Amino acid sequence: MSHIRAAAQQGERPWQRRGTDYTGLNRQLAWADDGRPVRSVGGWTRDKLALLAYYLPAFAKLCTDKVGGWYYLDGFAANGVNRTQEFPLAKGTALIGLSQSPPPTKALLIERNHDDVETLRARSIPFLTETLVLEGDANELIPKQLAFFDLPHLPGFCVLDPEGLELDWTTIQACAEHRRGRTPYELLIYFSTPGAARTGAVQAAGYVEKTEARLQRLFGNESWREVAQQQGRRVLAPGEASNLYLSMYESQLRNLGYTTVLSRPSLRQDGVLVYHMVFASANEAGASIMASAFKRAYGSQVPLQF
Repeated sequence: MSHIRAAAQQGERPWQRRGTDYTGLNRQLAWADDGRPVRSVGGWTRDKLALLAYYLPAFAKLCTDKVGGWYYLDGFAANGVNRTQEFPLAKGTALIGLSQSPPPTKALLIERNHDDVETLRARSIPFLTETLVLEGDANELIPKQLAFFDLPHLPGFCVLDPEGLELDWTTIQACAEHRRGRTPYELLIYFSTPGAARTGAVQAAGYVEKTEARLQRLFGNESWREVAQQQGRRVLAPGEASNLYLSMYESQLRNLGYTTVLSRPSLRQDGVLVYHMVFASANEAGASIMASAFKRAYGSQVPLQF
């Protein structure tokens, strides 16, 4: 990470060291302007989009060839199209999932913003997948609506990428446990590593109770408390606390039956950590595919030019 930060400080973008040809990836992600609203995002979002674009084609083909289909869930779907400051329009996570070939058998897309839901519904119409687009809180809706995925032999892929610490552990458990007695759905999670550290460090009167409740929902237990207490005693630097929170999170995913847990940092162009993408799988083939996708997608942001 230090060499990336140094390169950024010298005016060199991290991806300029990579030399990868992203032409095919650009074609997968490009979106023609349809006149509907788009979501403005930071350049680091391209890490996540590249990762999905590298991973999902192989996952979709493997699942369809082996068991006849697959499910796709996006818990924080937004309106389906992103715009960064440097590059034009790109599919968001929801439309990347719907545009796969073979397509998902069913897709469950959730977003709490009403206008974004209406836009996403309109954009999902041309795709072949039976798609349920719902308005509301992902933590409330996902445990209730997973019944939409009604064929237990079909595997699933769940994208859970909130803006910050809004994802509850109970939601992750619901996704992991829906296929009773079978391999759990694969997960791709946005984990706000710096956000967890900032929240754990809050000591101001009137705010502690709220921040503790947030961490309790994030982890689903008291595992975070010892780290937060060390932060309160100022014996942990923010980076150390971030690493401990991430390590605990990964450990809890393994306790849900995920045999492979991979994480990669996403950085701003100046090298500052924004979040970690965390992948969890209990399938050996899926783990191998994602390990390759991580290597292809991450150095930091990739030079997508639509």
